[in-house]
Amino acid sequence: MIGAASLAFTGISFLLAFLIAQLFDLIGIKFFSELLRKEWFVAILAGFAFGAALGLLRERDALVATLQKLVLVIFAVLAPVLAFALVGFLLSLPFTGLSPLWASGVPTTPVLLFAAAGAAGLINAVIGDGKNDGSHNRVLRWSALFLSCCILPLAIIAAISMGVRIDQYGFTPDRIWGLLAVLVASVYGVAYQVAALKAGRAKALVDWDDHIRPANVRIALGVCALALFLALPILDFGAMSARDQLARLKSGVTEAQKFDWRAMAFGFGPKGRAALKRLATGGSAAQQKAAKVALASDRRWQVEADVIAENIDAYRRNFTFEPTARVLDEKSQSDIMRDGFCRTACRIIWLGENRIMVVGSRYNENYLYNAIFSRNTQAQANAIMASNKAQAKQYAEIPKVMVWEREDALAREKNALAREAGGGQQLNLTAQSKVELRSVEMRQVYVDGKAVGEVFAK
Repeated sequence: MIGAASLAFTGISFLLAFLIAQLFDLIGIKFFSELLRKEWFVAILAGFAFGAALGLLRERDALVATLQKLVLVIFAVLAPVLAFALVGFLLSLPFTGLSPLWASGVPTTPVLLFAAAGAAGLINAVIGDGKNDGSHNRVLRWSALFLSCCILPLAIIAAISMGVRIDQYGFTPDRIWGLLAVLVASVYGVAYQVAALKAGRAKALVDWDDHIRPANVRIALGVCALALFLALPILDFGAMSARDQLARLKSGVTEAQKFDWRAMAFGFGPKGRAALKRLATGGSAAQQKAAKVALASDRRWQVEADVIAENIDAYRRNFTFEPTARVLDEKSQSDIMRDGFCRTACRIIWLGENRIMVVGSRYNENYLYNAIFSRNTQAQANAIMASNKAQAKQYAEIPKVMVWEREDALAREKNALAREAGGGQQLNLTAQSKVELRSVEMRQVYVDGKAVGEVFAK
């Protein structure tokens, strides 16, 4: 409780510092706002605020104990709300099935685990540390009992969700941590379910919480022991993930185009990069090429774009052109893909000698967009770098200057109608799709008669 209060005080201190900086910005003094951008100052301010709050609260233990009881009383009131929601959710599953969970796009396992953690927290807020601390309100106690019966089903569904994810995409450090979280939630679920069953068998549901408090202590000791074990240099989740992902790649379960080269290069630690080095000399030709590109990338965010751009042969079938007689060379296609387009089916429409319209999704999304690309010579790129510091910084962060650049400035100025329309349309684009330009106030792409993406100038 003291730590939570200290963190809250630290947050308030930063809000106060931000307010002071904004006040002085109003009169043209930028000193304080610039200071808040310095990492060393942020670290000093955070340490000072947290330490000061911790020291002051340590001298007032009685006040903190009272505050803790007040917070628990307030949280306990939320138990009926969550109990009603979770019971309704679980009773709905036999009718809806689990398929909507995977199709919703919501991260299923984290949501279920947070729900289970919230249920456990509210249960303990209701029962307190002992009979004298717990609530005697019957509605709250029955709500806590219902919550105790919901934790195990939530943990089981979370385990199924995690299993499906691992079966589809293999192990990663995050998924291994997720499995451990599911394990802890399952232990809590079993313990709380057993407590309810014992109380029901003894026909003393009113005293069901007497079985939970000892279980909380035993589980807490077990979690501490597990944390201590995980802190030892015995298990390396990065190495485990690298071995699993590499095995899936070599067995053909995961295609080279869908392999997570970025995670292997930057997410799995030294073992991941060591696996990439072995793959760069011992894999198939496509795997060796992709592994070398991933190893050469010095920024996490650009690995995927680099691998795709250098493996254009695997994506060439995604491009269709209007007119069909005019096609882009390999370097130009790589530039379009590096910007996120044409990783699935796309249409290239020639607007002029050095200007094209690209219609398709970005980064494998399900929504279609349109963007205009212009051909820049190296001299033009150098002129942009010299005249625009922000653009120069952007070029400095991208090792390879692209021949074809997206006209972002034009899009920002001319896309008011697109902002009102809400962006892309969820349509299927195929080689047989009818793609046309229709006159609006300016111009806009239509796929199968439906407007797509941003408007653009004539």
